Amino acid sequence: MRRRDKLKQTGVLKTNGSLMNKIFKVYMLLMFVSCVVLMVVFGIRFSSVYNSQARSHMNDVTVAAETGLEERISQIDQLSVSILINNSVQKNLKEINYQTLVNPENTSFQTEKAAISSEIRGSVFNVPGIVSARIFSLDNVEIVIGTSGKRIKADDITKEKIYDQNGGTLWADDEENGMIGLYRAILSVDDFKPIGYMIIECKNSYFSEKLQSVPSTYKNRFYLLNNDMDIIVSSEKNMYGNSFP
Repeated sequence: MRRRDKLKQTGVLKTNGSLMNKIFKVYMLLMFVSCVVLMVVFGIRFSSVYNSQARSHMNDVTVAAETGLEERISQIDQLSVSILINNSVQKNLKEINYQTLVNPENTSFQTEKAAISSEIRGSVFNVPGIVSARIFSLDNVEIVIGTSGKRIKADDITKEKIYDQNGGTLWADDEENGMIGLYRAILSVDDFKPIGYMIIECKNSYFSEKLQSVPSTYKNRFYLLNNDMDIIVSSEKNMYGNSFP
């Protein structure tokens, strides 16, 4: 009788132990599933917040980069307008054009060139990124303000294209010399007909340094491309002239 009771107790203990093991396993499984669910939810939430912050930051720094470039482009554009409407430029270019017409042998025009140069030299060199400004009469008499040793090469920009813009601007880049140029026809303020044109030559670095100065937490990179998708301004060094990937 006692032996039978002991066997029953042993059976109850084994049954209780097996049940406890099952409950423990179920509990651990539930804990594991709960942890996985929490980690997934946390990951999705973190990714959403991070992406939102990244997009917001990218928008802010893109606006900052764009604003910086536009400021420098506008600065050079405004300089070209001030040259175009300058009284000395208007008067002396017209005189050069007239003298060329009535006396084609006269090629010096030292007085007129000196007058134009002295009038706009201060404005040109007030912009640190400018290498030089060159003004041409209708018959290509050239007035150089700045360094004449380095000239932008842009074979696709012709005099005819410049005049076709009717006073609007054309921009071109020269990978070989690391320069960017603004081209603009000079129109008479009296009848708005062309009396010459100008080229304002700038250092490429004048624009790229503006991009490189934009603060970034997410390692942003900025590129300004020409029509051929070549990089002409970049926030990274040694990227100039490369094709955009």
